[in-house]
Amino acid sequence: MKKLLLVGLATITALTLAACGNSESASTDDSGESKGNKQLVVSTFALSEDIVRRDIIEPFEKQENASLTLDLGNSADRFTKLVNNPNEAIDVIELSQNNATQGHTDGLFETI
Repeated sequence: MKKLLLVGLATITALTLAACGNSESASTDDSGESKGNKQLVVSTFALSEDIVRRDIIEPFEKQENASLTLDLGNSADRFTKLVNNPNEAIDVIELSQNNATQGHTDGLFETI
């Protein structure tokens, strides 16, 4: 059951990251080729970080020429950090249902 949950979480995280590319992060030259890699900040739980890094983050970084920075911690701490600074440089955030609902109600999130 834990393995299935981890695979499900990994899949959701990978799909979310793929959908949330920050087009302003990478500049292009005259030919439209990327001159630098994209920088993404992902705020998430610190569950099985070594497995997630190996199975999701590293392949994603290689495939998308991106660099991911993880902001790890529990949902309440990371949500409080976002509430105190709505301009926090977080591209993707994974929260508990309660914090996600409150953030949506407070208008802290952008529509994808």
